[in-house]
Amino acid sequence: MAPRKRTSNPDLIDYPGLGCRSWGVYFIKHPTTGREASLETKDSTKAKQIYAILMTKWRSEMGEQTADALLNKLENLKEQQDYEVPTLAEYAKYWRIEWLGVEVIKQGKRTQYQHSECKAMSRKGKVLAKNTVKDYAGYIFNKYEPSPLFLKTLLCEPKISKVLRQFLSAWSKSPTTYNHHLACLSKIFQQAIKDGHIDQNPCRDIALAIIRKKTAEEIEAQYITDDAYSRITQSMMVNEHNGKKYDGEWQARLVDLMLFMSSRPIDTIAVRDDNFDEHGNVTYQTTKTDQWIWVEDETGDLADIVLWFRNWKRANNIISPYLCVQPKYK
Repeated sequence: MAPRKRTSNPDLIDYPGLGCRSWGVYFIKHPTTGREASLETKDSTKAKQIYAILMTKWRSEMGEQTADALLNKLENLKEQQDYEVPTLAEYAKYWRIEWLGVEVIKQGKRTQYQHSECKAMSRKGKVLAKNTVKDYAGYIFNKYEPSPLFLKTLLCEPKISKVLRQFLSAWSKSPTTYNHHLACLSKIFQQAIKDGHIDQNPCRDIALAIIRKKTAEEIEAQYITDDAYSRITQSMMVNEHNGKKYDGEWQARLVDLMLFMSSRPIDTIAVRDDNFDEHGNVTYQTTKTDQWIWVEDETGDLADIVLWFRNWKRANNIISPYLCVQPKYK
């Protein structure tokens, strides 16, 4: 038979009846009835102080009835911590709303994302970029919250790493997406540690998926020929809108600008007129990573496109701080 004072926590060996849940909250067991009650604290010093007060009262002339009354008061303060530990799906939703600042509103078959202040930080100590927030909110709402696996897994599940590997296996053949999900989940668990739900980030035990380096042939296959590019932009010279045909040169010029800036479409569309200097060089901040990019106009082609858009806006009586705008018929 094990000694009566044996405990899994050596720090509590001199406090019979005082215990600590796996998620860090202390509880006390009545010496005669065996009933347990949460002390509603993760602070060991505070738990021991409450323990001393209760044990003194239990041993005093107030007897067991007073002790039970105190026990009931403790139980009524809050439900047992066992029922408060959120599931992974529940906590992911909480993190989406409270830290990403993204609410999701269902409007019939449509889903609308409403963004407020984001409080989640990157490794560099900056607020997450808008596109990252958008991606993470989509992951959580569409994948994590409805996941049967996450709905039944408590955040403090001891074998949660196994659960995460099972979930991530759906993207085993898409290493980039796999790594994006792992990064998002890691952010969620980082906050769970700060909130006191867990002690370690289980994502640290999961290796990143290896992204195979593309061969020279595969890289070459990503690009189109000059002839194909010319045919694509030529087809954009006419723009059909509401059954009518309009001059669509602005579309082809926009594609040219995207090419010379070597940027994502959203960065080209968002570039401002004053991002360009008098020589056609451009400095802009990416929307995805918030990095500043500087592009030197070595051939003069970039300056020609900038000048074309400025003249085109002037001819169409369009006043805008952005270089690329849509015509009035749009």
